[in-house]
Amino acid sequence: MYLKPSFGKRPISNVTTDMVKAWHNKTKREFSGATANRRLALLRVAFNKVAPEIGNPCRGITSFKEPPKERYLRSDELARLFTALDELRNEGDIDNTDYVELSLLTGARQGNVLAMRGTTLT
Repeated sequence: MYLKPSFGKRPISNVTTDMVKAWHNKTKREFSGATANRRLALLRVAFNKVAPEIGNPCRGITSFKEPPKERYLRSDELARLFTALDELRNEGDIDNTDYVELSLLTGARQGNVLAMRGTTLT
């Protein structure tokens, strides 16, 4: 659906990097950089799967910079999450529930949480 208007009637061997760059830029103008990046990723995968032997014309095309997004759980979402964690804990999944709760409450990175060891204070 996203690729067909620009590339649907063209033999894949005739698609060039310049064509893909122009299409990527046009998509950004019409929609957004994020949308253009997702569609470029889709086209890249299509070429890798369908015709890996001809080379991928998407190779070397840089994605547009996207602003970082932050999303916080709403209070109703947070309540549902803790309810689900309590249910998992009651089913015996203590390690995973502790991991999720510790990650949420401390904001620590995954690797830091997984590296933690139980110690006692003296």
